[in-house]
Amino acid sequence: SIAGALAERNAFDGRAFAVVTSGEDRPEVIDLSDCANVPREVFAAAVGRLVRDGLRVLRVGHAGRCFGPEAARELAAAAEEGGAGSIFALSLGGAYLLKDEDYAAIVAGACRSLSSIELRACKGVGTAFCAALMKHYGVAGSASLLELQLEHVDTPTVAVESLLAAPPNVFKNLRSLRLDHVASITDAAVSSLLRAASGSLEALSLHHVAVTDESLEALRQTDTGRLRSLSLRGLRDVTPAALEALFTPGLDGLHSPPALRRLELASLHEETVTDHVVGAAAAASAPEGLGSGAGLVRLDVGGSSSLTDLSMEHVARHCAGSLQELDVGYCHCISDKGLGYLVSVAGKQLRNISLWGCAQITDNFLDGHARAGPGSGLDVEGVWMRKSGPALQP
Repeated sequence: SIAGALAERNAFDGRAFAVVTSGEDRPEVIDLSDCANVPREVFAAAVGRLVRDGLRVLRVGHAGRCFGPEAARELAAAAEEGGAGSIFALSLGGAYLLKDEDYAAIVAGACRSLSSIELRACKGVGTAFCAALMKHYGVAGSASLLELQLEHVDTPTVAVESLLAAPPNVFKNLRSLRLDHVASITDAAVSSLLRAASGSLEALSLHHVAVTDESLEALRQTDTGRLRSLSLRGLRDVTPAALEALFTPGLDGLHSPPALRRLELASLHEETVTDHVVGAAAAASAPEGLGSGAGLVRLDVGGSSSLTDLSMEHVARHCAGSLQELDVGYCHCISDKGLGYLVSVAGKQLRNISLWGCAQITDNFLDGHARAGPGSGLDVEGVWMRKSGPALQP
């Protein structure tokens, strides 16, 4: 886009912003990667006008300088005027000028239409924001909160714990929950949110938070029939037993395990992700009855040094017709033979394999496999060490 190209050159300023947001067209979606050079007063005046003119989705990266309390007030007031037909999704990155009460004001003003909230590196998110979520959602006249995504926010523990008292209706329709790099997140908070969203959750992301097996047990005890994406990264305190239980079918009193399309189990303890875990997850992803919609599309097990070729066999058995992306970086016990077998069995839809840190993968696979060479349609990333030197180009 023009805005993106200008942002790359540090040239997206107030004049460029005015051009993008003015004119006869009334945009429903505005996605700006960097607004650091747009004056606060210019942005505040524009955001109110845009919302009143029908803006439904607003995504602002590097919003720190431009998105101040004035913009929050303008957005909230315009959304309140617009009612149920107003702004639907809001994503802010680095909005350091906003305080807790500003986020709460946005929720209060836009709750009749705002269903998707994403806050990244927004340091003011706290108790008032959490209280606004509980007060204004799940009540008559409010929109359904479908997406809640928090990343690198310093929400205090007391604010996170306040969510334990949320009425069940607040999060019952939640489809996507992301809590990445939020130091105050606890097992109790995650468990409470999962129970509230049981049966509706489609995507869950927990990256580098201090949760344990208790959160995985809570996930296993909820209805994950619609869960298709699970991303667990940097969870150093979960165990192989909890992961195995998550994907084991036939447990008394529990729902079927999730039939995932995307699974990321990266940067866990190096021995947490085992061959049995991968086999159980792959099998659960392709239960009978799902047909062409079954099987993992993406699998990331980077850093799982205990995985062997048996995992590749499991994936080949259950996901050969679905797998498109595979990351086995730093999985030192997977060999040419196992990886080559998976690639041979997988369909042409497999297009990307990441092998960073896998010096044990040799030219037998990199040059010897029919699908690993140039022009094969398979992109092999991270081949940083080759015993025979750089690959020859045709």
